[in-house]
Amino acid sequence: MVTLLLLILAAAATTGIRRVDWSFAGEECQYASSPTGVVEERALPGGFAVRIVAGGQGVDEERRCLAEVTGPDGTVVWQGFGFGARLDPWTGDLDGDGHHDVVIAIEEGGGNRGSWRSAVIGLRWPGPVVVELGFWPDLIPLPGAGVVLIETVAFYGLGPSMAETPVAVRVHRVGAGRITDATRAFCPRLVGQRADSAFARHAAPVLDSAALTRARQAGASFDAARIRVDAMSRILQLRVCGDDEAARAVARAAWPAAEWAERYSLLVGALGRLPGDSLKPRR
Repeated sequence: MVTLLLLILAAAATTGIRRVDWSFAGEECQYASSPTGVVEERALPGGFAVRIVAGGQGVDEERRCLAEVTGPDGTVVWQGFGFGARLDPWTGDLDGDGHHDVVIAIEEGGGNRGSWRSAVIGLRWPGPVVVELGFWPDLIPLPGAGVVLIETVAFYGLGPSMAETPVAVRVHRVGAGRITDATRAFCPRLVGQRADSAFARHAAPVLDSAALTRARQAGASFDAARIRVDAMSRILQLRVCGDDEAARAVARAAWPAAEWAERYSLLVGALGRLPGDSLKPRR
């Protein structure tokens, strides 16, 4: 884990971004716990500033947390309300345009699952560039290749519990005021058989034949259920990457002959409901 962190920080140094410990309790506002009033204000490069505010008990929960960015002249250039608000620790020139960027996340749904959206705000004056996202990305700096944004999609209802839920990821790049899907370019790193240090937390699980055989033969055991969640994640990621043949092979290996086709169809159907509007670019 320490080695992975050092690799990420080294990559960040070569891409002009850094991970900041904002060092204030108000880096996050939560509707259920934050005190009323201004949680924190912080100066940003170029004369910009960010302010996070927790509303009082008379404020609707879905609008209790406010985050806003002001320009050098004090005008509000971006604002978001939600159940929660958080300033992402990664900051710097995320899109390579020579201007500082920050990421602010807004929680749109409370409860255990939550539902986050975010904004990448380019601190350019006049006219800061804002890219609105329907998800809260994990940022990965890549040496010599800039920064990518990771979108993790959880497929609740396909696993045995919320804690055991299959996922798939999409990889995006941001630039020129918009976001583009770059997943296919990174698929070898997401579904490869060898661990990729940069994508270690996001790559699809690698399952050996012995584990898949246990899942296929062990019926409803806890071990089989756990392996099948990993198998579903790998199938979903392979489908996102366009490799239907490999995805079918995993399904055949993880479920009995009488079940795998139905299970596979269920996963394909779930991918068909993957939100295409999670990306909402605007200038």
